[in-house]
Amino acid sequence: MLNVCDKRFLGKDDSETIQNAVNAAKNDNDRIVVIPRFNERTGEPLWVISRAILLPNNVTIYLSDCHIVLADGVFDNIFRNENAYTEAGVSPFGEQYGIKIIGMGNAVLDGGKDNGLREQLWTPDKPNPRTGCLILLVNVRDYEIKDFACVQMRYWAINQICCRKGYISNLHFDAKIRHPNQDGINFRIGCNQITVENITGYTGDDTIALTALPFWDAELLVKGRSPDIHDITIRNVRSSTNCTVVALRNTDGAKLYNITIENITGVDDGTHKPWGTLRIGENNWYKNRPAELGEIDRLTISNIRSEVNGCIFLSAALSNSTITNVFAYGKSVYAISTYQSVQKFWETNCDIKPGVSMKNVVISKVFYSGSAEYKDNLEDRYMELTFPGEPFSGCAIDFRCLRQTDTLNNVAIKDVFVNDDREKLLLKEGYCLSIK
Repeated sequence: MLNVCDKRFLGKDDSETIQNAVNAAKNDNDRIVVIPRFNERTGEPLWVISRAILLPNNVTIYLSDCHIVLADGVFDNIFRNENAYTEAGVSPFGEQYGIKIIGMGNAVLDGGKDNGLREQLWTPDKPNPRTGCLILLVNVRDYEIKDFACVQMRYWAINQICCRKGYISNLHFDAKIRHPNQDGINFRIGCNQITVENITGYTGDDTIALTALPFWDAELLVKGRSPDIHDITIRNVRSSTNCTVVALRNTDGAKLYNITIENITGVDDGTHKPWGTLRIGENNWYKNRPAELGEIDRLTISNIRSEVNGCIFLSAALSNSTITNVFAYGKSVYAISTYQSVQKFWETNCDIKPGVSMKNVVISKVFYSGSAEYKDNLEDRYMELTFPGEPFSGCAIDFRCLRQTDTLNNVAIKDVFVNDDREKLLLKEGYCLSIK
């Protein structure tokens, strides 16, 4: 076990000091590096990162009650696997393995002062936004990330591209000063066989996102690897966010399948609210087309709760899936909905036409008792979801927004409960759908 404060590893700054210890671990039997709370080089309980710490295979980083922050003005990660952005990083033979980042005590990864880098209006002369991720893993298997907090993320906290057989747990997010793109955990193209559990906190964007957009990360897709995201389990998440607690997005032929999502709660922190606790599908962010039937498949969804705005938002397509035990209460507008305005999205220039096609889907045990408090809030960022100007007391299931091409084939909706004058089902004219 190597302590970063060992004088053998002393460098000109904290990044070099930690990197020296990590490099030495390659030849150490334990291959363990400990970053302690107290930084003996500076005499402060703080580690300031100016260049990403590059991680080799089979190394464990223990964050021992330490606080690690990105330096002001830096466009880089705190931790990144060493093959990322190399030729080996996109080769099956360059797949790394055995990387572990584990917190002890009150360990914190801190984005520090915002550097202003955004996806919005990004141009190629600027650093790639993913340089703002606290942890970036590309083409890594058999890894663990657990037991620490991520605060004031400049961009996403944890970004995984073409990663597999991972385990992420017991993370807390705290973005007190929120701005766009402060996601918590992101799975991008090619990720599979990963479990996420026991996540809490506050994020400025999606707390967890499964995002298979082939053209966005194309340069990092491992040769011969599918861009599909599959065999993912997400459980026990409770958070507040400006967007969605868990979001599933795929376009242009990439698939999402064999995904289990359970025990997810969207929390009202008094100032921010999620678009929906769970988003399934996306009619935006495409180059050629949104997902079609068969491309979001075999989802098992249970115990989804929301205190705010909405519970489950559906778009694009869904097949061979079950959704059960949906609870929308507090200020919620809906339990399950497709409701969104037709628009050309300013950021992507995509035409968004709200709606969803479904085949072989069972939706059961839906409970709506919300107050639809946000329906007339003109300052609501997602007011297109909240029926502005309409007399509306909320509903359990709202399928008013369906595209001309949408089909509902073998869709069963049963055991829906509402309070008072709330509607159980709102449906586009011309569709025949019943609740039993």
